[in-house]
Amino acid sequence: MDIDLSHTALLVIDCQKGFEHPTYWGHTRSNPSFEKNLTALLEAFRSKHSGHPTPTIIHVYHKSSNPQSPLHPSNPGADFLPCAAPRPGEAVISKTVNSSFIGTDLEERIRAGGIRRLYIAGLTTGICAFHVRLEYPLSQTPYSGPMALLRL
Repeated sequence: MDIDLSHTALLVIDCQKGFEHPTYWGHTRSNPSFEKNLTALLEAFRSKHSGHPTPTIIHVYHKSSNPQSPLHPSNPGADFLPCAAPRPGEAVISKTVNSSFIGTDLEERIRAGGIRRLYIAGLTTGICAFHVRLEYPLSQTPYSGPMALLRL
């Protein structure tokens, strides 16, 4: 996989153990190869250091306020999946709603980093990852770069 990292970031959303909880999320998944595919994507980004001290990878995780939720910080389900664990130098942002922009500094990080190309991957592509794709163009300053919503 060849990825040009100039002005590029990978946004990894909600790749947490709690999403494997069948009572909350069901027994079947649309992509049983998600972990393998995400591992390959992250390795491709991490292996490209062409002039970059570290690739721009931003991990966003859901921090539920409901103590019964598998995604509550007191529960092991709030932890990242092993394949998605952030490495030193990779940004980590917590959120409390579906959107990765509401109540976070994600937009500021993207703008400060001069990001013009954003790849989006997540365990719940149809919900949280989709919200990023939908909401980012609605920011105050229009985003003119391409975005890719990756279905892993």
